[in-house]
Amino acid sequence: MKRILWSCALAGAVFATAAQAAGNAGYDLSTGVYTDYVYRGTLRAQTSLLSEATATWKTTRTLSLNARVVNATVLSTNPLPGKVGPGTSGLLEDRYDLSARYKPFKNVGFTAGWMYYDWNKARPVAPDTAEVYGGIETNWCGWHPSAYVFYDYSKQIGLYTAATVARSFAVGKTGWSLDTFGAIGFDFGNRSGNAPKINGLRNGLVSFDMNYTLTKGVEFGPRVDIDFPARRALDPNDGPEHIRVVPGLGFNCNGTF
Repeated sequence: MKRILWSCALAGAVFATAAQAAGNAGYDLSTGVYTDYVYRGTLRAQTSLLSEATATWKTTRTLSLNARVVNATVLSTNPLPGKVGPGTSGLLEDRYDLSARYKPFKNVGFTAGWMYYDWNKARPVAPDTAEVYGGIETNWCGWHPSAYVFYDYSKQIGLYTAATVARSFAVGKTGWSLDTFGAIGFDFGNRSGNAPKINGLRNGLVSFDMNYTLTKGVEFGPRVDIDFPARRALDPNDGPEHIRVVPGLGFNCNGTF
């Protein structure tokens, strides 16, 4: 917890200085209810409220600093498949993400950051852990292919790599838009404690997010995630390997300040 507080304090000081110097800051807030909470192919909980808050400070034309908090709150008291006994509702986990994004070219940018996983909540799944990461993000003809490498240096030592692609489509003049997203992830040398190292495919994801614009910067709509977990991404008690379809309904607002 001390690391979190010190990191947030440092981030606040850096971002405040950057915002004062550049006068260019933005925010993005989202929340939604989903039938399952799945992260990197692993089922964390059933019906959950997932929320995210991001603040961005553009320090120069090519450099921005970002602070993000992700929260998962369990709404269902049902146990996970294969588990026995009642589940526990309430705060499940938080993720704290600090990053910098450098975009020296029109269609190519680079990002690097640090992420802390605070997992000891309603349903402890593992000790708290942390990652450093880097990535390259591109934009070609409306498509956004990107690639990232995450290194867990704390409790679940190893690499997780992900290739992603995203694109948004306007649905005529109806006020609706469709955001599409695809990802595939791999583990390299990932292990927890004395467990054997894991190498190979971890998960795949395809997401369709419909959004209706209520007013500038305010949207809501349904989303469907289709997860393709590899066996190594599943909890031993999670039941047979299968494709998991996760529908939900979310709300988003964004703007500048």
